[in-house]
Amino acid sequence: DGGRLTVNRDFAPLLRQNGLTTFDALMNFSGGRVAKNVLPERTTTRIDLPDKSGALQFFFLKRHEQPSLWERIKPWLRLQRPLHGARNEWDAILRFHEAGIATMIPAALGESQGRSFLLTAAIEGCRKLTEWMAEHQGALRNGQLQTLRQIIAGIADVARTMHHAGLHHQDFYLTHLMIPCGATATT
Repeated sequence: DGGRLTVNRDFAPLLRQNGLTTFDALMNFSGGRVAKNVLPERTTTRIDLPDKSGALQFFFLKRHEQPSLWERIKPWLRLQRPLHGARNEWDAILRFHEAGIATMIPAALGESQGRSFLLTAAIEGCRKLTEWMAEHQGALRNGQLQTLRQIIAGIADVARTMHHAGLHHQDFYLTHLMIPCGATATT
């Protein structure tokens, strides 16, 4: 698409089958349901795409509109480099994979005239660590700490690996960490 679209080859047939082969087709995709809409210039939509057998594959499409003048100036006032658009997240995901850190799988990146998007495969079979903690807080209060210790060790390992690779995550919060759905609190 004139250099406006980068596609992970593993997802190219699925995107082609669903007619999502251009920047405009993905940027203007009208299906799915809003998963996150914190800023007017950035929305995340969960979309379901059927494969050849009719089975659905799940994705998140994060679209970035051109930021306002204030959003472009604000980082400079803080003596920080502006990080607008989907390219930074695409590059970071690839660097996390290179470092051996499990994270989402990028499917496509689109960039055109200050607008961009990132399409990632949904992480299935997992849930947010904050949700798990809320569900198991009673068990954790009652001394069932083995799983919690394992989780803390896992988080420390991710942080160590990330920082050793020279990576940082601006949103390194429990809500952005995932845990397998079947995990239970044990003593």
